[in-house]
Amino acid sequence: MTDSPLPRALAALTGLAVGDALGMPSQTLSRDTIRARYGRIADFVAPFADHPVSHGLGAAQVTDDTEQALLRGCASPRPPRRCPRGRR
Repeated sequence: MTDSPLPRALAALTGLAVGDALGMPSQTLSRDTIRARYGRIADFVAPFADHPVSHGLGAAQVTDDTEQALLRGCASPRPPRRCPRGRR
């Protein structure tokens, strides 16, 4: 195992993105609404057309939550080398 925190940080951000994409179609919805619209969500699904928050996103897309987490990492005192130009 390496002493570098980078593999653990990348794993954490990957988990964040996957969880965000899985939960995206159900965000802000009640359990009853989720059940009525989707049944059980066990895979990436697109939100319904008039979703109050996620309309227009496709299945497996992340939300601004993931984008903000990645941007926050790039704004850290020691940003990773792979940050977008202007973020280092």
